Amino acid sequence: MKTKRINQDGKNCKTTNTFIKAHIQDVIDVCKNGENVTVKNEIMSKSLREFDITVCKVKEQGKFPKCKYEGEKKKAKILIKCTDVSLPVHFHDEADYEDYGLVLWS
Repeated sequence: MKTKRINQDGKNCKTTNTFIKAHIQDVIDVCKNGENVTVKNEIMSKSLREFDITVCKVKEQGKFPKCKYEGEKKKAKILIKCTDVSLPVHFHDEADYEDYGLVLWS
């Protein structure tokens, strides 16, 4: 997180950031071939397979760049927002947990 200079607003540490560890074409393919789902009135694409992801959560909240994070490696299906030309623009969430339906329709 620090080396990529990721922060919330230029001053504060971002609480969570997820990295998808895959070739960009594999993520683009989720936009083209994934399952369309609606999340809070927006169409998202859900991957049909699991991806290797790393979820970084702030360990000690502070002012950027003095942020400390813990990372957790996971395998999970991903939920992403895509443009109208099938390019990924936003990682929404991982889509591989029991209360997935609560996230989609809450």
